[in-house]
Amino acid sequence: MRTKKGLSMYLIVMMLITCIAQFAPQSAEANAVWPRPQIVPIPTSVSGVANPVISLSGTWKFNMTTPANFWQNTTDPSAWSDIQVPGEAYMQNFQIIQNYEYPYKKQISIPADYSGKRVILRFEGVYSYARVWVNGNYVGDHTGGFSGWDADITNYVTPGQSVWITVGVTDKSNDISNEDQYAKHNIGGILRDVKLIALPQSYATRLQASTDFDATYTNATLNVTGAVYFNGASNGTLNFSLKDPQGNNVVLSPSSLNLSASTNESTVSIPVTSPQKWDAEHPNLYTLTTNLVVGGSTVQTLTKKIGFRKVVKSGNQVFVNGKEIKLRGVNVHDIDPLLGRATNDALDDATVAKFAEGNINFIRTSHYPRSDAFLDAADKYGIYVEEESAVVWQGAEFGTNPNTISDANFTASYMNQFSEMLEKDLSHPSIIIWSLGNETAWGSNFQKELDYAKAEDPTRLTIVSWGNTATDINSSHYPNYNGNFAPSATQPTLHDEYVHVNAYNTATQQRDPNTRNFWGESIKKFWENMFPTTGSLGGAIWASTDEVFESPTSSGGYGEWGIIDGWRRDKPEFWLTKKAYSPVRITDAPVANPGSGNTLQIPIKNWFDHTNFNEVSFNWSVGSDSGSITNLNIAPHGNGTLVIPARNWQNGDILNIQAVKSSKLIDEYNLTIGTPVKTFPAVQGPAPTITDNASNITVSGSNFNVVFSKTTGQVTSGTYNGSTIIVGGPRINLAPVDLPAWTLSTISQSVQGNQAVISISGAYGTMGANFTVSIDGAGLVTTGYSLTNPLAGAKETGVIYDVSGSVDRLSWDRKGLWSAYPADHIGRNTGVANKVSGNNDTYRVKPTWSWSQDMKDFFLFGSNDIGGRATNDFRSQKEYITYASAIMAGSNNRLRAESDGTAAVRMELNKNWMDDRDASITYSGTWTAFSDAGDYKGTEKYSNTIGAYAQYTFSGTGISFLGPKNNNLGTADIYLDGTLVQSNLNLYATSKNFQQVLYSVAGLSNGTHTIKVVVKSGYVVVDTFVPSGGTSPSIAMAINNQWGYDDLAWGNYTTSITVPSGYSNTVKMRLTDNDSYSVTYNPVTVTTNDNTTGTGNNQFNYVGSWSYFGSQSGAYQTDNHYSNTANNYFQVAFNGTKIQWYGAKAANVGIAAVSIDGGAEINVDQYASTRSDNVLLYTSPTLTSGPHTLKVRVTGTKNASSSGTFITADRVDVTN
Repeated sequence: MRTKKGLSMYLIVMMLITCIAQFAPQSAEANAVWPRPQIVPIPTSVSGVANPVISLSGTWKFNMTTPANFWQNTTDPSAWSDIQVPGEAYMQNFQIIQNYEYPYKKQISIPADYSGKRVILRFEGVYSYARVWVNGNYVGDHTGGFSGWDADITNYVTPGQSVWITVGVTDKSNDISNEDQYAKHNIGGILRDVKLIALPQSYATRLQASTDFDATYTNATLNVTGAVYFNGASNGTLNFSLKDPQGNNVVLSPSSLNLSASTNESTVSIPVTSPQKWDAEHPNLYTLTTNLVVGGSTVQTLTKKIGFRKVVKSGNQVFVNGKEIKLRGVNVHDIDPLLGRATNDALDDATVAKFAEGNINFIRTSHYPRSDAFLDAADKYGIYVEEESAVVWQGAEFGTNPNTISDANFTASYMNQFSEMLEKDLSHPSIIIWSLGNETAWGSNFQKELDYAKAEDPTRLTIVSWGNTATDINSSHYPNYNGNFAPSATQPTLHDEYVHVNAYNTATQQRDPNTRNFWGESIKKFWENMFPTTGSLGGAIWASTDEVFESPTSSGGYGEWGIIDGWRRDKPEFWLTKKAYSPVRITDAPVANPGSGNTLQIPIKNWFDHTNFNEVSFNWSVGSDSGSITNLNIAPHGNGTLVIPARNWQNGDILNIQAVKSSKLIDEYNLTIGTPVKTFPAVQGPAPTITDNASNITVSGSNFNVVFSKTTGQVTSGTYNGSTIIVGGPRINLAPVDLPAWTLSTISQSVQGNQAVISISGAYGTMGANFTVSIDGAGLVTTGYSLTNPLAGAKETGVIYDVSGSVDRLSWDRKGLWSAYPADHIGRNTGVANKVSGNNDTYRVKPTWSWSQDMKDFFLFGSNDIGGRATNDFRSQKEYITYASAIMAGSNNRLRAESDGTAAVRMELNKNWMDDRDASITYSGTWTAFSDAGDYKGTEKYSNTIGAYAQYTFSGTGISFLGPKNNNLGTADIYLDGTLVQSNLNLYATSKNFQQVLYSVAGLSNGTHTIKVVVKSGYVVVDTFVPSGGTSPSIAMAINNQWGYDDLAWGNYTTSITVPSGYSNTVKMRLTDNDSYSVTYNPVTVTTNDNTTGTGNNQFNYVGSWSYFGSQSGAYQTDNHYSNTANNYFQVAFNGTKIQWYGAKAANVGIAAVSIDGGAEINVDQYASTRSDNVLLYTSPTLTSGPHTLKVRVTGTKNASSSGTFITADRVDVTN
């Protein structure tokens, strides 16, 4: 038996020697650049065979120690471990290493009706190097973990008998896909399906279809390439039939292709009259059926779905079927939380369907080719695909990685998998771009890929990242949200990684899940800047699915960077993506009341590429009225007006609009008629009474009292209608900063008008803080605060009041980014969030509830996460609130934070965690104190003294030990009440992960217990101990005046705050039993950009020659129109009572003549010595409510100081 070390060295040497001479399926017709591989088309039927295709997925045998001659049938695998295929070995608790060959075995039965047939094994993905034996006979080998390949095993099997299939799998350290590094563990294994396939003796070796259109995109040509291997026959015929998407036969002429042993491959071009086109919005799939006839009999039938479409690049734009496209994309990895970088047909189909649901029309297959099932789903659901070869980080810029980009020893690795990708997937209409690889500098091996793609498939475009002028498309990664989206005039720019989802800001994610909701600001800004930019092809969000591997031992991966999680549940980002990517564009803001009996006219833009709005149903409802508009004629990339029928419109009406296409919800809006102004009762009397004694100050009203400790200056109880709601505070919130202990300087009380006023002064270390708590007779509590020498690092600024652990839900009303959200979205505008979900979050068990109800996170807090933080819904910050109420269980009594829409509330359960510095923890041996911001309270203690221990005695029914994992840590033994309960606890991780639950136990008898952590080997770190099983902890209710999300990075939109010395602000809250408030309605102002053009309401109608400039710094939406031709003009029709025109003041502008409704003109001089944009130039008088028209005319005259007569248009604001 070879040792692992010996075998590893053997394989390393052999891989270096044989890097070029890897096994590939039989080479087919020569390509001048590289031999085209043979990957047989999978048959639908084979004469005389019941099941020509059999999946071999399921249980195989696996051995961590490779026996000598493991491929021989004499090697009995009965004692080997079971392993699931497809699936990573590591994810099934096999700790594989690189450059070591691990054997898989499976015994299968070859069906008797395979007699006289060719028998093929199709491997869809084995990472990363495979050798194959059948019944001990060596068949061949293959390099490349994500491309399909075939092995002909006919000569080694007997139909009707069983055979052993053996696969030796080696995870090579020099694989050019770099997927081990990407996954942060060794992913070696059989990652995709293995199929047993029967073929006739003479069989089709190739069947590819492509399409072309005439100049008017009316009639098409179907080009079918077929090839046949003849064995025992000299000729045959491929007969074709075609059905349209509705199942109707399409007459073909010609309808066959004759082939012979001497000419075994050819192409036939078949004209097709007026086919239904395939595009991402109309995924019309035809069914091409091919019968191979040999000797007068049909021996094989092949079925292929095809789409009629043509991709053309013109300048820096891309067109499909003659229409410009914009790619609303995501990057997609293969991932299953339990099986790792593995996939199956059902999962692939569901994944693609989910993204299509999210208004996504583009997928980049980062960073490797995809399965047939995945691409079939893209064809079916309508998703454009950039299919990428498995080349990642191969340039010198990546340090220790080999620089393979121009290394001839690696050319075969580049070219074999690239050519296999093209040959397998060439006929999919969804694929419009071939990607040569990811984030690697240009080299000769990439040039060879490009040459091969151009020779093999000139119908598609090419790309490589980073961008290169040799390819058709320029690849850009991580532009700034307001950056240059079209840097090239000759290449379309595809930002095929952008708007990175939260991933590396783990501390923020741990504290506040609302960082995920905030990300919606970024994708909205990105897409609204990207779509109108000529030359910007679009982008692909990084990423689509969480990169989290829940292995049996620990949770790992890059992180939760998906818009869905690994279980394919919607995360907050999914709806935010669907909204930002929506092709139905309506300004999501209150609309003006058009008056009773009038229609409501809503400006609308069509950001579809191929869909006229007359294909979309606009279903509307308001009050008891409803209807559907199905004839809105607005062309793709056009704009117009959605007209809601006349009715008795009232301020406060909510107009719900749902845009539906083919039964799919595209978008939803809830538009308020009139701008609501929400208010609460002001200060009310009589003033509450104040009782002041040696210990406390008590403020009492008719149904409440609030008690302040004169020792601490903190509230000890705040009761309302018999419920103790407030149990602590006020405290300053500068999260995530942990403040030093509070020391009270002074506390005093007074009555001022209708309020009892408590004045509190003190300090948190060197930071001074003053509070003024004013309480009126109705329970309104107004807390003013000011700071001196504030501590640095704040991402929130506000006041915390601690509320009772008996609070079990949070209700709120807020102004969100959008007017419509799913009922379980953490960012919804109104809702009630339960503190506890009642779900049993269990590691490696698929959750059956929505993400918002999760109470544990096995990536952020480790596979042993004890939870106890409340639901994601409850603890996510609610921004821009009208109110947010902490409600007591079993009653309506609550503490209600109140705001004019400028404050936020975040709920955080107070921790009963024992920090490593707490005196209740006993240390024995040598322990060193260390500070690290990721630790609880920023501190930890470590030791590498064998036998040193940390011991903590607690009361309760459970205990958890938390600390970091890192690549320099060792092992520990855990004792509970003197008994060893966990030996050799492994603390290793590839990088430092903080606050991991390293050990946890529950279900102890309720009483006193002791946990002891003993250093066994290496370094051991203690961060905190967390007892459980006691009373519900109190909850910190942070009412914030400032908050920032400044750590998304990667070009994302971010916000930050400043807290200068002397900073002061005020928060309001009320002890009450309801969430009532008053509403009035203000006039609505609607802003229209100069590039919103047309003749309808709120559109610029330019008459004469006007120029457009799209990169004007300072202008509204960075663009404007301008003209200096006398008597040119623009008009804006509107319904309202006032209009304001904005433009530029500059040294080269002239005098405009402005009129309303054809009335007298007023001259407006735009001149200024220095330029400023987005300047108010004209305000109309107050008009009668109704239809009006603004006209702005170029006079051709100017101020004497001006150098020109230009007139500019930037925006108009209409008020009604």
